[in-house]
Amino acid sequence: MALAISGCGGEADAPPTSQAAVTVNASDDGASATPSQVGVSPFGEERSSSTGAAVTVEKPRRVSLKDDAVDHNQKYAAVRITLTNGGSSPFPSSEVSFTGACSNKPAVSPKADIGDTGMAYGPVNRYVQPGRQVRFQLVYTCPEPESLSITAAIAEGPFATFAGA
Repeated sequence: MALAISGCGGEADAPPTSQAAVTVNASDDGASATPSQVGVSPFGEERSSSTGAAVTVEKPRRVSLKDDAVDHNQKYAAVRITLTNGGSSPFPSSEVSFTGACSNKPAVSPKADIGDTGMAYGPVNRYVQPGRQVRFQLVYTCPEPESLSITAAIAEGPFATFAGA
């Protein structure tokens, strides 16, 4: 499971209040893609889905979690994600889901406040207008940020894996 932290929210229009929260978990059937299934892109490169959603994932970095509900013996890595609408119609940011792997094992995400980023909590839940973007951050349990990989998927399946810090 991934934790999403919102940021830079002024670049997309808010969805109707009935819109469900963004899903940043593995797919409903529990399957997750491996880097070899979709090809690996370096962090910082933009990859696009068949729907026009384009994703850029920045290089992971270590973060501290200040919430008392997390295991402080764990180490955490965060990635900043930019989701861009390269299509001609608005789409909900929830159309794209993200999973993390640390050393090729599923990376879990705690529900906690982020200590050293100064960003508030909560997944981005917006309609992304054509030519606009939404930025947010995901945090995963991963002792070494350089061993973290992130896979982006749409309903049809994974379309990008980012790795190689």
